[in-house]
Order: sequence, then C-alpha cells, then structure tokens
Amino acid sequence: MLLALSAALASSAEAPVPDVHIHTPLLRSSKLSERVGGPVYLKMDALQPGGSFKARGIGRLCTHLVRERGVTRLVSSSCANAGMAVAVAG
Repeated sequence: MLLALSAALASSAEAPVPDVHIHTPLLRSSKLSERVGGPVYLKMDALQPGGSFKARGIGRLCTHLVRERGVTRLVSSSCANAGMAVAVAG
C-alpha cells in the first residue's frame, strides 16, 4: 500500500504518542556553550523507548495506520532506529 502523507499528519508528529513517545528533557551543555560562545542545549531523545527521536514521527504514523486505516501488520526495512521505533509503536 502506498501512503501519501498529509501535511496535517506530518505536523501532528510534534505531539507525543502515548506509550510510544515520552517527554525528554533539554539539558544545557556548559562545555559546548562555552566553546561556541552561547547557550547550547541537548535534546535527550536517546531516552525514548526506541532510543531516538524517530519514535515521535514513526509512532504517529503507526498509530494513524492502525487506528485510522485498520492496518494490522507493520514491517520496517530498517534494523536501526527507524526499525526500533516501528517495533515499539507496533
């Protein structure tokens, strides 16, 4: 099945998906801030269940496919962060 993503679905990836995406902190890096002469913050998305920021977008897509389109099986060709996000979401 070929899926055309709408702008609304793509922008909805900003909102957390319960059980798939958790709120992660921004931590100020004093060493990087000092080095570049301004504040540098690190988003700690490695704390996500899937280990990366991909849980946000892929989680939203998987949730949409299952709830709105009735998809019962999800397959990912990635064995890295994207594949892990599908596994966590699906």
